[in-house]
Amino acid sequence: MEGQGNKIRILDKDTINKIAAGEVIERPASAIKELVDNAIDAGATEVRIEVEKGGKKSILVRDNGCGMSRADALLAYEKHATSKLTKIEDLDTVATMGFRGEALSSITAIAKVEILTRPPEELAGTKVLIHGGQVQESSNIGTAPGTAVHVKDLFYNTPARQKYLKSDKTELAHITEVVMKLALANPEISFTLLSDGKPVLRNPASSELLNSVVNLLGPETARSMLPVESLTGDVVIRGCVSKPELTRGTGDQLFLFVNTRPVSSKAVNAAIRQGYYTKIPKGRYPVAVLSLTLDPQEVDVNVHPRKAEVRFSREKEISNAVTAAVEKTLSEHGLAPEIREKEGKTHQKTLEVREPESRVLIHEKTDVSEKPENGPGKDIGRAAEVPAGGSKLFREKPETYSYPVKDTERRLKRSERLLGITSENEMKEAGKEKEEEKATREERKEKGTEEKTEEERKEKGTQKGIEKGTGEGNGKGTEKRVERAYPEQKPNKKANTDPLEDLRIIGQVSKIYILAEKGEDLVIIDQHAAHERVLYEQILKMKKNRVQELITPITIDLTPKEKVLMEEYIPYLEEHGFGISEFGDNTYVVTFVPDVFGRLEDPGIIHDLISELLAGGKIKKDTGVSEQVCKTMACRAAIKGGAACSLRQMEELVEQLKQAENPYSCPHGRPTVLTFTRGELDRMFARIQ
Repeated sequence: MEGQGNKIRILDKDTINKIAAGEVIERPASAIKELVDNAIDAGATEVRIEVEKGGKKSILVRDNGCGMSRADALLAYEKHATSKLTKIEDLDTVATMGFRGEALSSITAIAKVEILTRPPEELAGTKVLIHGGQVQESSNIGTAPGTAVHVKDLFYNTPARQKYLKSDKTELAHITEVVMKLALANPEISFTLLSDGKPVLRNPASSELLNSVVNLLGPETARSMLPVESLTGDVVIRGCVSKPELTRGTGDQLFLFVNTRPVSSKAVNAAIRQGYYTKIPKGRYPVAVLSLTLDPQEVDVNVHPRKAEVRFSREKEISNAVTAAVEKTLSEHGLAPEIREKEGKTHQKTLEVREPESRVLIHEKTDVSEKPENGPGKDIGRAAEVPAGGSKLFREKPETYSYPVKDTERRLKRSERLLGITSENEMKEAGKEKEEEKATREERKEKGTEEKTEEERKEKGTQKGIEKGTGEGNGKGTEKRVERAYPEQKPNKKANTDPLEDLRIIGQVSKIYILAEKGEDLVIIDQHAAHERVLYEQILKMKKNRVQELITPITIDLTPKEKVLMEEYIPYLEEHGFGISEFGDNTYVVTFVPDVFGRLEDPGIIHDLISELLAGGKIKKDTGVSEQVCKTMACRAAIKGGAACSLRQMEELVEQLKQAENPYSCPHGRPTVLTFTRGELDRMFARIQ
């Protein structure tokens, strides 16, 4: 080992601080969260945040809390300097927002920071100027009670981190989200957020959470909220949840606070949705603002660098308590899941889930002689109204009537033959049919037509298999019968390999999938993905989207974060046929929409579309705003799973899909069509090996 230099070395203090700061301070929003947490711990009743250039140039957080003495101000920026803990055991009972002593030291390590602070009982305050973790100046100064922290040039000495910051609007959106969550968690504190001198968010202090919901989520949302108050054991749950008719396409508006700390928890989010049971559709999310108060020893807040996640010691019990609280609220307002009491031996109440009468819609053309008396005889099947789509195809109500008895008997017989079931009458007639076939072959032989068709060979194989397999109990005869009855077929090179050509629609399953047969193959089409592909290509080909003016304009409440992004992307939405204008604080009005939405029966899809586009700044100008807008428009306008279709609607959708440039996947990459060959189906049912 001699002669080799040391490869392992101890990093210098400056490098250590910068690395540690990167774990806590990811972007301007992270710095603001840490500073506001300190303000809340200081007992502030007013917090004012001012930012410039999305926080990249300047951040100022001012509060009216308890302030700091000169000695504390000079010590506060040191690593692991905190007033919240004295020993490790205190971590089990910590009830403050901050506790590690990392926030201020992390910020001062990567920015130029000025601290002005004064306790209310002192006449003079303290000014401390710190650049890159080094104190540049400290002096007495006249200032208002409380603390003001001014952060300039964040990441000025860590260019690698600075390079990955997003646009000013995107960074401001993240800041707005952080402040909004803190305001909802602490409605008794007044919050104000300004960007480049303009107000972005204002939430006056109030003892009522609903007032904060009005200010931050909008009056329309607030009108649909129901109060929640529950005590289960030592878990107190307060807040509000939306009525079932108010849902969102994502879980972005599930706000959870544990001991006033904004956190995320998949388990609790799932518990909230479980409380609605079947009251909201699958894939939809309610709006919820819930605050859980419990013993600090029951929750571990020290599992995430930015304290964004927590771990519960009794996660299942807490989740059950949340579900029960939501169910109780809905029940009190007459919105509980339908429960039917069934008496059994145990005399317990059970929840009965009633299955629909039929989950498969069969559509076939019938002869005039078999036309049902209560229907026109063109499209047969049970069907419900289909939501509006992008063409006249999905704007009609499919005709509804039932099968005649004669038609049902014919279907049952054909099903028996397909499944290989031999009825008693068929067994009696088997000998007679065999004699008729023998006579036919003799007649052909006399005429010199000894050749046998493929169908005859199959029939012969089947009959021999039945004869030999009937008397054998070991199953070998059945195996030989299957092999002869269904010989492996060689692919026909001349056959049409396009799965969408020459299809015969046979029905719809679960109001999601279209079933069709192509020769001996089974073809399954996802109706939403297929329609989405059709609409996407139609929208792309339009030079300018046709629009429809709404008789009743739609008002949309946006969160402050969404409003920040909306201001930037309105021109792109207008380009695609939306007429949107501001209509008060955080409220916009939509006066016309693209014609692709057809009959707009559910205005909520417009809110979902806009929210999805704005969520997290998903629209990126440098990667094609138009393409993203078109994809989302097509997805939202397409027929949804759960919508029944008539035979004509399904046939027309397949025909439109065939004309698409890429008919085999939706714009998001999911398949539209799956094909199962006869051989694959036989193997699935173990008919062949």
